[in-house]
Amino acid sequence: MYMKHLLTGVRKGSFDQSVAEQRFAEWKEKQVAAASSLQAKMESAKDSAKRKAFEAEKQANNARVEKIAKKLQEASAAVAAAQVSEAPEAEAAENAAE
Repeated sequence: MYMKHLLTGVRKGSFDQSVAEQRFAEWKEKQVAAASSLQAKMESAKDSAKRKAFEAEKQANNARVEKIAKKLQEASAAVAAAQVSEAPEAEAAENAAE
């Protein structure tokens, strides 16, 4: 559309064909630069969104691991307490049997 506009200017005698081609080339370069900068912005936004999602997932996983570790620690403490309480009873039973 812009080239058609420029060619209309050439037909009317406002400028010649080489000026029209030069203006079109400049316009096209600006359009390509704008499109590439927009694409770069979009890719950077996408990357930052991926990073944020990854960080959130890492935090959730760390919380889950801590919760599991706490449960395992409590379970091992309960097992150790049960073994300690059973040991005197076992010795008492052996002594009574003798």
